[in-house]
Amino acid sequence: MLPFDSTVLHNSHNIVFGSGSNPESGSCLEDEIEFVHLMEDFGDFMKSPAPKVTGSLFAKRYCSLIAGAVHTYMHHQYGLDLSLPNVRVVVGEEGIHYRIVDSGEFQQLQQLQTREQRRELYFRHLFSDNVCRVFERTERYTGIQESNLWATLSYNLTYWKEEWIHQAQSLWLRERIEEDYRFMMEEANHLWFREKTVNPLIHSFRQVIVPCYNDRHILLREKCCLNYCLPGGDRYCYTCPLITDERRIEKYLAVHDIG
Repeated sequence: MLPFDSTVLHNSHNIVFGSGSNPESGSCLEDEIEFVHLMEDFGDFMKSPAPKVTGSLFAKRYCSLIAGAVHTYMHHQYGLDLSLPNVRVVVGEEGIHYRIVDSGEFQQLQQLQTREQRRELYFRHLFSDNVCRVFERTERYTGIQESNLWATLSYNLTYWKEEWIHQAQSLWLRERIEEDYRFMMEEANHLWFREKTVNPLIHSFRQVIVPCYNDRHILLREKCCLNYCLPGGDRYCYTCPLITDERRIEKYLAVHDIG
Protein backbone atom coordinates (compact mmCIF):
# COMPACT_ATOMS: atom_id res chain seq x y z
CA MET A 1 0.00 0.00 0.00
CA LEU A 2 1.53 3.30 -1.10
CA PRO A 3 1.64 6.07 1.55
CA PHE A 4 0.32 8.60 -0.99
CA ASP A 5 -2.30 8.90 -3.72
CA SER A 6 -0.77 7.61 -6.96
CA THR A 7 -3.41 9.33 -9.14
CA VAL A 8 -1.07 12.24 -9.91
CA LEU A 9 1.61 9.86 -11.13
CA HIS A 10 -0.86 8.10 -13.39
CA ASN A 11 -2.56 11.21 -14.77
CA SER A 12 0.44 13.51 -15.14
CA HIS A 13 3.34 11.12 -15.67
CA ASN A 14 1.86 7.89 -17.12
CA ILE A 15 3.18 5.82 -14.23
CA VAL A 16 1.43 2.69 -12.93
CA PHE A 17 2.47 0.09 -10.39
CA GLY A 18 2.60 -3.69 -10.33
CA SER A 19 3.47 -6.36 -12.87
CA GLY A 20 0.11 -6.13 -14.68
CA SER A 21 -1.92 -9.05 -15.99
CA ASN A 22 1.13 -10.26 -17.92
CA PRO A 23 4.30 -10.33 -15.78
CA GLU A 24 6.37 -9.87 -18.94
CA SER A 25 4.39 -6.91 -20.28
CA GLY A 26 6.55 -3.99 -21.31
CA SER A 27 10.25 -3.75 -22.06
CA CYS A 28 12.77 -4.23 -19.27
CA LEU A 29 15.35 -1.46 -19.49
CA GLU A 30 18.02 -3.70 -17.97
CA ASP A 31 17.99 -6.01 -20.99
CA GLU A 32 19.90 -4.57 -23.97
CA ILE A 33 18.05 -6.66 -26.56
CA GLU A 34 14.70 -5.52 -25.16
CA PHE A 35 15.98 -1.96 -25.20
CA VAL A 36 16.80 -2.19 -28.91
CA HIS A 37 13.33 -3.61 -29.62
CA LEU A 38 11.83 -0.78 -27.54
CA MET A 39 13.60 1.81 -29.72
CA GLU A 40 12.28 0.08 -32.84
CA ASP A 41 8.72 -0.14 -31.51
CA PHE A 42 8.75 3.47 -30.34
CA GLY A 43 10.17 4.65 -33.66
CA ASP A 44 7.41 2.82 -35.52
CA PHE A 45 4.76 4.26 -33.21
CA MET A 46 6.02 7.82 -33.77
CA LYS A 47 6.61 7.25 -37.51
CA SER A 48 10.13 8.50 -36.89
CA PRO A 49 12.21 9.08 -40.05
CA ALA A 50 15.58 8.45 -38.38
CA PRO A 51 17.14 6.79 -35.30
CA LYS A 52 18.30 10.16 -33.89
CA VAL A 53 14.75 11.46 -33.96
CA THR A 54 13.56 8.28 -32.24
CA GLY A 55 16.18 8.65 -29.51
CA SER A 56 15.43 12.31 -28.88
CA LEU A 57 11.67 11.87 -28.69
CA PHE A 58 11.96 8.75 -26.57
CA ALA A 59 14.04 10.68 -24.03
CA LYS A 60 11.54 13.54 -24.12
CA ARG A 61 8.82 11.13 -23.00
CA TYR A 62 11.04 9.11 -20.67
CA CYS A 63 11.65 12.29 -18.66
CA SER A 64 8.06 11.96 -17.46
CA LEU A 65 9.06 8.92 -15.40
CA ILE A 66 11.93 10.80 -13.78
CA ALA A 67 9.76 13.85 -13.11
CA GLY A 68 7.16 11.59 -11.48
CA ALA A 69 9.79 10.13 -9.18
CA VAL A 70 11.08 13.61 -8.30
CA HIS A 71 7.51 14.76 -7.61
CA THR A 72 6.96 11.84 -5.26
CA TYR A 73 10.17 12.53 -3.37
CA MET A 74 9.70 16.29 -3.08
CA HIS A 75 6.05 16.09 -2.05
CA HIS A 76 6.02 12.91 0.06
CA GLN A 77 9.68 12.22 0.91
CA TYR A 78 9.17 8.77 -0.62
CA GLY A 79 11.81 7.41 -2.98
CA LEU A 80 10.43 5.17 -5.71
CA ASP A 81 12.83 2.41 -6.72
CA LEU A 82 13.83 3.18 -10.32
CA SER A 83 16.50 0.51 -10.60
CA LEU A 84 16.36 -0.65 -14.22
CA PRO A 85 15.17 -4.20 -13.42
CA ASN A 86 12.21 -2.65 -11.58
CA VAL A 87 11.02 -0.53 -14.53
CA ARG A 88 9.03 -1.55 -17.60
CA VAL A 89 8.28 0.71 -20.57
CA VAL A 90 5.09 -0.07 -22.47
CA VAL A 91 4.39 1.27 -25.96
CA GLY A 92 0.74 0.86 -26.91
CA GLU A 93 -1.97 2.32 -29.09
CA GLU A 94 -2.44 5.26 -26.71
CA GLY A 95 1.24 6.07 -26.40
CA ILE A 96 3.89 5.23 -23.86
CA HIS A 97 3.58 4.53 -20.15
CA TYR A 98 5.81 3.27 -17.36
CA ARG A 99 5.28 0.39 -14.99
CA ILE A 100 7.12 0.16 -11.68
CA VAL A 101 7.00 -3.52 -10.77
CA ASP A 102 7.68 -3.23 -7.02
CA SER A 103 6.19 -0.08 -5.48
CA GLY A 104 8.30 -0.39 -2.33
CA GLU A 105 10.66 2.44 -1.41
CA PHE A 106 14.26 2.35 -2.63
CA GLN A 107 15.77 0.07 -0.02
CA GLN A 108 18.92 2.01 0.83
CA LEU A 109 16.87 4.99 2.00
CA GLN A 110 15.76 2.99 5.01
CA GLN A 111 19.33 3.01 6.36
CA LEU A 112 19.62 6.81 6.51
CA GLN A 113 18.02 9.17 9.00
CA THR A 114 18.68 12.81 8.11
CA ARG A 115 16.79 14.61 5.36
CA GLU A 116 20.06 15.69 3.72
CA GLN A 117 21.44 12.15 3.63
CA ARG A 118 18.24 10.71 2.21
CA ARG A 119 17.96 13.43 -0.44
CA GLU A 120 21.52 13.02 -1.69
CA LEU A 121 21.25 9.23 -1.82
CA TYR A 122 17.94 9.29 -3.67
CA PHE A 123 18.91 11.81 -6.34
CA ARG A 124 22.15 9.91 -6.87
CA HIS A 125 20.07 6.74 -7.33
CA LEU A 126 17.85 8.41 -9.93
CA PHE A 127 20.71 9.71 -12.02
CA SER A 128 23.39 7.06 -11.57
CA ASP A 129 21.23 3.92 -11.53
CA ASN A 130 18.63 5.03 -14.04
CA VAL A 131 19.04 8.18 -16.16
CA CYS A 132 22.75 7.82 -16.97
CA ARG A 133 22.32 4.21 -18.04
CA VAL A 134 19.22 4.87 -20.14
CA PHE A 135 20.75 7.93 -21.83
CA GLU A 136 24.01 6.08 -22.55
CA ARG A 137 22.09 3.31 -24.29
CA THR A 138 19.86 5.76 -26.14
CA GLU A 139 22.94 7.51 -27.52
CA ARG A 140 24.61 4.21 -28.42
CA TYR A 141 21.66 2.77 -30.34
CA THR A 142 20.22 5.90 -31.95
CA GLY A 143 23.18 8.25 -32.40
CA ILE A 144 21.53 11.21 -30.67
CA GLN A 145 24.05 13.20 -28.62
CA GLU A 146 23.72 12.61 -24.91
CA SER A 147 24.00 16.36 -24.25
CA ASN A 148 20.67 16.78 -26.07
CA LEU A 149 19.07 14.25 -23.73
CA TRP A 150 20.34 16.00 -20.60
CA ALA A 151 19.07 19.32 -21.95
CA THR A 152 15.65 17.73 -22.45
CA LEU A 153 15.59 16.31 -18.93
CA SER A 154 16.74 19.62 -17.46
CA TYR A 155 13.95 21.45 -19.22
CA ASN A 156 11.37 18.89 -18.08
CA LEU A 157 12.44 19.13 -14.43
CA THR A 158 12.47 22.93 -14.53
CA TYR A 159 9.03 23.05 -16.14
CA TRP A 160 7.54 20.75 -13.52
CA LYS A 161 9.26 22.55 -10.66
CA GLU A 162 7.44 25.73 -11.67
CA GLU A 163 4.15 23.84 -11.94
CA TRP A 164 4.59 22.24 -8.51
CA ILE A 165 5.42 25.55 -6.86
CA HIS A 166 2.37 27.15 -8.47
CA GLN A 167 0.16 24.28 -7.24
CA ALA A 168 1.65 24.02 -3.74
CA GLN A 169 -0.86 24.90 -1.05
CA SER A 170 1.62 25.86 1.65
CA LEU A 171 4.70 28.02 2.00
CA TRP A 172 6.75 25.23 3.56
CA LEU A 173 6.09 22.94 0.56
CA ARG A 174 7.05 25.65 -1.92
CA GLU A 175 10.27 26.27 0.00
CA ARG A 176 11.07 22.54 0.13
CA ILE A 177 10.52 22.14 -3.61
CA GLU A 178 12.77 25.14 -4.32
CA GLU A 179 15.45 23.85 -1.97
CA ASP A 180 15.40 20.30 -3.36
CA TYR A 181 15.40 21.57 -6.94
CA ARG A 182 18.36 23.87 -6.29
CA PHE A 183 20.26 21.03 -4.61
CA MET A 184 19.53 18.64 -7.48
CA MET A 185 20.33 21.03 -10.33
CA GLU A 186 23.08 23.26 -8.96
CA GLU A 187 24.76 21.44 -6.08
CA ALA A 188 24.77 17.89 -7.45
CA ASN A 189 28.07 16.06 -7.11
CA HIS A 190 29.44 14.91 -10.48
CA LEU A 191 29.82 11.45 -8.93
CA TRP A 192 26.03 11.08 -9.26
CA PHE A 193 26.57 10.93 -13.02
CA ARG A 194 28.82 7.90 -13.35
CA GLU A 195 31.85 8.74 -15.48
CA LYS A 196 31.09 12.43 -16.02
CA THR A 197 33.38 15.08 -14.57
CA VAL A 198 30.66 17.74 -14.24
CA ASN A 199 26.96 17.89 -13.52
CA PRO A 200 25.27 17.73 -16.98
CA LEU A 201 22.01 19.32 -15.79
CA ILE A 202 21.06 22.84 -16.94
CA HIS A 203 19.22 25.11 -14.53
CA SER A 204 18.85 28.35 -16.49
CA PHE A 205 16.47 28.78 -19.43
CA ARG A 206 15.44 31.82 -21.44
CA GLN A 207 11.85 32.96 -20.98
CA VAL A 208 9.56 34.88 -23.31
CA ILE A 209 6.68 36.90 -21.88
CA VAL A 210 3.36 36.47 -23.70
CA PRO A 211 2.18 39.99 -24.76
CA CYS A 212 -0.95 41.21 -22.95
CA TYR A 213 -0.58 38.30 -20.53
CA ASN A 214 2.31 39.33 -18.30
CA ASP A 215 1.49 36.53 -15.88
CA ARG A 216 2.27 34.00 -18.62
CA HIS A 217 5.71 33.15 -19.94
CA ILE A 218 7.16 30.56 -22.29
CA LEU A 219 10.16 28.61 -21.07
CA LEU A 220 12.48 27.91 -24.02
CA ARG A 221 14.33 24.66 -24.50
CA GLU A 222 18.11 24.77 -24.66
CA LYS A 223 18.15 22.28 -27.56
CA CYS A 224 15.58 21.18 -30.13
CA CYS A 225 13.88 17.85 -29.44
CA LEU A 226 13.58 17.11 -33.22
CA ASN A 227 9.80 16.86 -33.10
CA TYR A 228 9.72 18.94 -36.29
CA CYS A 229 11.28 15.99 -38.17
CA LEU A 230 8.11 13.89 -37.83
CA PRO A 231 5.83 13.65 -40.86
CA GLY A 232 2.98 16.13 -41.14
CA GLY A 233 2.62 19.89 -41.12
CA ASP A 234 4.29 22.37 -38.79
CA ARG A 235 5.68 20.14 -36.03
CA TYR A 236 7.82 22.72 -34.23
CA CYS A 237 7.04 23.07 -30.51
CA TYR A 238 6.41 26.61 -29.25
CA THR A 239 9.26 25.98 -26.81
CA CYS A 240 11.72 25.24 -29.65
CA PRO A 241 14.92 27.34 -29.80
CA LEU A 242 14.91 27.15 -33.62
CA ILE A 243 11.84 29.34 -34.26
CA THR A 244 11.38 33.09 -33.88
CA ASP A 245 9.72 34.54 -30.81
CA GLU A 246 6.94 35.91 -32.99
CA ARG A 247 6.14 32.44 -34.31
CA ARG A 248 6.53 31.03 -30.80
CA ILE A 249 3.90 33.37 -29.39
CA GLU A 250 1.50 32.65 -32.29
CA LYS A 251 1.81 28.93 -31.66
CA TYR A 252 1.40 29.37 -27.90
CA LEU A 253 -1.79 31.42 -28.30
CA ALA A 254 -3.19 28.88 -30.75
CA VAL A 255 -2.41 25.89 -28.53
CA HIS A 256 -3.97 27.58 -25.48
CA ASP A 257 -6.89 29.00 -27.50
CA ILE A 258 -6.09 32.59 -26.49
CA GLY A 259 -6.92 35.64 -28.58
